[in-house]
Amino acid sequence: MFLSSRLNVLDEKGNALVEFVLILPLFLLLIFGIIEVSLLLSNKMILNYATYMGARSGIVNERYAEESVDTSARLIIAGTSDLKSILPGLGGIVFSTDVTKKGNDLYVETEYKAPGLFPLTSKLMGRSLPFLPFSWFELKSNYKMRIEK
Repeated sequence: MFLSSRLNVLDEKGNALVEFVLILPLFLLLIFGIIEVSLLLSNKMILNYATYMGARSGIVNERYAEESVDTSARLIIAGTSDLKSILPGLGGIVFSTDVTKKGNDLYVETEYKAPGLFPLTSKLMGRSLPFLPFSWFELKSNYKMRIEK
């Protein structure tokens, strides 16, 4: 009887290590996913602000609205450290603006391809090409302002 209870104790010697190895990848994926989402939300707020400032610049300089919107939004983004990250292989910040005037309204749409920080989480949540080792997230922002005369 003493021998059988002693064998049971020896059989459970590595349980904590096995449980740790099973849970660690899921825990790391959760932590890296939280970091990735928080960086995306930060980038989205910066993009919204750049779109707003671009639209404001467009209604102030109504004659050159398209150039003014693009220049203003790019200056905001160039001055912000969070959006300075560069997609490897694509060369530079992938950012575009679209300006449309309908009557007295100025519509501004900006799009930014934000690179993923962690390969696994960005592959799971973002867009990627099979031959590239990185992936990105497409962030868009729209703003409408009325031109008052």
